[in-house]
Amino acid sequence: MNQLNNNKAQGSALTTLLGGIVILLAVLFFLVKLATSGYYSDVEESTQSATETRITPVGKVTQGDGVAVGQRTGDKIFEKICIQCHAADSNVPNAPKITNNSDWAPRIAQGFEAMFNKALNGFNAMPAKGGAADLTDDELKRAIAHMVNQSGGKFEVPAVGDAAAAPAADKTAASESSPAVSAPAIDGQKVFESACMACHNANSAIPNVPRITNNGDWAPRIKQGKETLFKHAIEGFTGKEGGVMPPKGGNPSLSDDEVKAAVIYMVNQSGGKLEESAGGGAAAAAPSAAKKATKSESSPAVSEAEGKKIFESICMVCHNANSVIPNVPKITNNADWAPRIKQGKETLFKHAIEGFTGKQGGVMPPKGGNSSLSDDEVKAAVTYMVNQSGGKI
Repeated sequence: MNQLNNNKAQGSALTTLLGGIVILLAVLFFLVKLATSGYYSDVEESTQSATETRITPVGKVTQGDGVAVGQRTGDKIFEKICIQCHAADSNVPNAPKITNNSDWAPRIAQGFEAMFNKALNGFNAMPAKGGAADLTDDELKRAIAHMVNQSGGKFEVPAVGDAAAAPAADKTAASESSPAVSAPAIDGQKVFESACMACHNANSAIPNVPRITNNGDWAPRIKQGKETLFKHAIEGFTGKEGGVMPPKGGNPSLSDDEVKAAVIYMVNQSGGKLEESAGGGAAAAAPSAAKKATKSESSPAVSEAEGKKIFESICMVCHNANSVIPNVPKITNNADWAPRIKQGKETLFKHAIEGFTGKQGGVMPPKGGNSSLSDDEVKAAVTYMVNQSGGKI
């Protein structure tokens, strides 16, 4: 009798267990159905959901934050990727920290294209694209511009989405509607004196840089041919022995024709013979001159705080406290600046704006080789350096 009761109890327990499993499976099925019913439907139906299912793109790709590939802004890319090494409080060796102007100044001086190429292809411990292979070129450029513009520089940020197409379309339309103008040759000597002289002057002490009028420096370079010389000067170049030429000498405002004219001038003064190319000339210089005049005349006085930023993004290359360039006054080195301060601020401003060659061979190109600076900006940078070096302007 007891055995019969036990058999009945076991059968009841088994039935209860099986029933519970069936109920659980049913609940899970209905939950899944409920969760997915709002996204995809049977394409045979005529409901709104079914219509959306039929027209959903096959290759709809988005980032983890829901932003389509190629559409992320520089600040968002920095916050998700670059911040790991380039945060303001980063401890990664030799990685420039955002908002730390002194970290970025020598890199900014190399020019935007040089920075982009290193970030794109990798450099030293910096992996290609910071390790984020899915970044587009424009997204990478936006991230670089974001960091630079937070750290004493001023680079143009590539537009996102349709905004990028509008200027290009306007430019194309303008180009098609404008008649061709035959422009006279560009004065390569003037370009050299305003932009290239800082590194390529006859008395330059910068290693592996060809000095003008020094035929021995230029001979192996001239043998490569003018097209190679032009390419290296325009796009930038790093020599096998370590010499670095930033794109357009670090002055992106120069046109390709202006760079070529400067190269031709230096080569022809240094044992070579290249034909002067036409193009650009007065016609190309006119808008630049007009812009320069407008900026200089309309700009208000620039503060010393702004002068510090200009120093860190431009002047620091030659005037930093540890500079090894001969006859160049180093910031915070009072002895270097004392005889110059005695000449008076107007003389200091004049030499910085118009350029100057010292009796002992030191060369200051006009506006430090950056013709896009206004007179007031140059004065602000000079004021900052003097006030950090024992003077008071």
